[in-house]
Amino acid sequence: MPKWLKAVLRFFVGEPIAQRPASRTSRPTGAASRQRSYPLIGLKEHAGEGRPERLHWKASHPSTIRRFKAEVTCSQGHGIALRDHTIEADGRVVPSIVCRTPGCDFHEIVRLEGWRAGRIPAAI
Repeated sequence: MPKWLKAVLRFFVGEPIAQRPASRTSRPTGAASRQRSYPLIGLKEHAGEGRPERLHWKASHPSTIRRFKAEVTCSQGHGIALRDHTIEADGRVVPSIVCRTPGCDFHEIVRLEGWRAGRIPAAI
């Protein structure tokens, strides 16, 4: 801190400002400290016909893949279409998947294992 600023502060406060040393237990502030860390759940690709079994995914038909991307089945067996999600090239789904069936508490951050269609952004 410049000397002139210290002098001005001393004039108004009456004593020098001492900085408190950071403790070993101090945490970072800002958005990074408020961000929660949830585990990334890997969902396996469904290899058969029909709806995928629990915690599996199936790509949409090639004619609708840009719009519906994939279908996921939650841990309770409810089907979820990933229409409003972005699927990254590595299979990560953004934002997290929430099952909207009443009474179901499935809410996970997932990665579609074996995703081969590249990055598909959410519909605008």
